[in-house]
Amino acid sequence: MNIDFAGIALTRLLRFKRLMDSPVVEVAPPTEQPAPFYTVWRPTGSAPTKRHATRGNAEHEAERIARMYPGFDVFVMVPASRVKAARVDREDFTRIHGADCLCSRCAAYDDGVPF
Repeated sequence: MNIDFAGIALTRLLRFKRLMDSPVVEVAPPTEQPAPFYTVWRPTGSAPTKRHATRGNAEHEAERIARMYPGFDVFVMVPASRVKAARVDREDFTRIHGADCLCSRCAAYDDGVPF
């Protein structure tokens, strides 16, 4: 039994190229802006996890943390911008059924490799 590895590689390359050439889906921006928030950060501490609704609450928390760690800087911060990743599409080239399966998914991804 001869296996055409070059053909298999070409088939997979073409599938990958088709995936990469597909247009990026434009996502509509949110209609409402997120509410502003404040966070408290100590550079030698852990990452901030709490969002404070008001500057006063954040400053109160910063003072509390500063008393716990005298001599260390504690910052009250407000976000300057937000970044979101675009949607990621995933295409699976593996079979989920046996080699003799004729369902549409297995037939669409049959590359001739018997395993």
